[in-house]
Amino acid sequence: MQHYYSEIIASANPPTRHGKRACMVEFIGRDGWEVWCFYEQGGAFGYVDHLTSPWGDKIEPWRVADTDPLVDLRRWKPAAPTTH
Repeated sequence: MQHYYSEIIASANPPTRHGKRACMVEFIGRDGWEVWCFYEQGGAFGYVDHLTSPWGDKIEPWRVADTDPLVDLRRWKPAAPTTH
């Protein structure tokens, strides 16, 4: 299941940087999923805080036991930008 959620997060395409202040930012992923990410002071991506399904269920990787497979979502990071 964590692979499914990783795909949802990736579909929202959160950038590696956002602004210059610490903040929580909402991105919309596929099928209407909301992906909430925290950005550190200075604008660097921090972590995925939670996901909200189209029907209102909240998935919070920081509130699961360390043995839960969803714990892998805590380490999700956006792909580094590439230059062509």
